[in-house]
Amino acid sequence: MTRASTCIYHFLVLGWYIFLNYYIYISQSRGDHRKSEIFRNGGQWKYLTILNLFLQAIFYGVACLDDVLKRIKGKGKKDIKFITAFRDLLFTTLAFPVSSFVFLSFWILFLYDRELVYPKTLDNILPVWLNHAMHMSILPPSLVELSLRPHHYSSRTKGLSLLAAASLAYIGRVLWIYSETGTWVYPIFAKLNPLALTAFFSLSYALTAGIYLLGEKLNHLKWVSEFFEDLYTACKHLPKAAQWVSHVKHAELQEGKEHYLWPGAAARKKEMIACCFPRIKEEENNRVHPFFFFLVGEVVEQRRS
Repeated sequence: MTRASTCIYHFLVLGWYIFLNYYIYISQSRGDHRKSEIFRNGGQWKYLTILNLFLQAIFYGVACLDDVLKRIKGKGKKDIKFITAFRDLLFTTLAFPVSSFVFLSFWILFLYDRELVYPKTLDNILPVWLNHAMHMSILPPSLVELSLRPHHYSSRTKGLSLLAAASLAYIGRVLWIYSETGTWVYPIFAKLNPLALTAFFSLSYALTAGIYLLGEKLNHLKWVSEFFEDLYTACKHLPKAAQWVSHVKHAELQEGKEHYLWPGAAARKKEMIACCFPRIKEEENNRVHPFFFFLVGEVVEQRRS
């Protein structure tokens, strides 16, 4: 996609999520007794499904802001770099894992026994299209976003820690609502004893963490080859540089590295200096000529924009 197409796509998806959030908000405020019962004891924010819709609206709002600022100011500004970094962090640690988890967990339970998660009586209260909008249409935009542009994944420790913190926050809210009202957010919780409930929450986090790692892997498989192809093209007028890039590309794919960015290990930088740029190396401090890092930086920014 071109930058203009990407921007239009983000605005369309943002509009869709704003509409869903607004529709749910007015549905509970119209005075319909049956709908009010659904949101009693905790309001709409007790449901992970609705929290996910709000999360997706925030993410696509940030993505739209990032697109617009890059078109107005151009790339390289500190504030734009911060927004891009926040966009990637929000998508990789929350938006993609949560939307995928809601999709998978809901439909697995729904197909097994819908009374555990979405009782049949709700079909007479909420329109069927809303059920599919909340639980079915949330996954395709996340998959499109994953393939639309590369996203920088933080270290696994940081990413999984943020995901764990968000999971614990929601579990804490679910338990607090039960302690205050005596009712569970979802019917399935009422059928589980404390040990089974602990196992359920643990398995849920394990599934979410697995989705996070899957997203990281898909991001790598999608973008690492294209990144090295761009870098190879940029360096093709330097035969030794092109040869080294081709060698590293093969090594990275063979070793299953997780990053699409240029390898940052000091040893590889020294290898690159020795193999590719012996004449432009600054002998007095053993640093690479800035041109090379400028070249790599340009390729990276093109890929992330």
